[in-house]
Amino acid sequence: MKRLMLVVLMAIFSLAIVGCGADDANESDNNQEEAKAEAEVNANENDDNIESSEDDEYYFDGDELVTEDFTIEITDYQVLQPGEGNNFGDEPILGFWFDVTLDEDYEGDDIDPNNAWILTFEAIQDNDPDAVNELDVGILPDEDHLDTQMQTIKPGGTVSSSISYELTDEETPVELIAKDNLFLDDELGRHEYEIE
Repeated sequence: MKRLMLVVLMAIFSLAIVGCGADDANESDNNQEEAKAEAEVNANENDDNIESSEDDEYYFDGDELVTEDFTIEITDYQVLQPGEGNNFGDEPILGFWFDVTLDEDYEGDDIDPNNAWILTFEAIQDNDPDAVNELDVGILPDEDHLDTQMQTIKPGGTVSSSISYELTDEETPVELIAKDNLFLDDELGRHEYEIE
């Protein structure tokens, strides 16, 4: 009887040890999984922060375009009819007035306001069901910019200018699409302008 009790006690003790070990192992596995999940969440949050800070650094919000080399601030836009501020064209145009500020540390090729604009923006008037309707650049909408439109901007300097697009109708909004470089697919933003 003592021998049987001793065997039973040893069996219970062995099971208790194995059970504790299993609980410890399960707890350890759970802790490792929780730590791994937490690390993944932290890594994703860090990635999100990095992406958003990069996205926020260079952008176009409809009023301001910020690139690595310059900033373009749109100060006004309006539709000009033939004979009413549009003295040389037969079709209505959409004019944009803007200021270009060159980065203080810029060391590249010369930049003038209209080249900065043309190399950055494309204008779309989505009124063709079959094809993308990219608008052609029109006449200079403001004679005050005859001299400034092609002035070389000094690093840290700001020069004002204007540009226009030939409208293909007077109802469909025009969307400006900004890219860091029109030859690449790195879009910085887009904004739709109502035709008033």
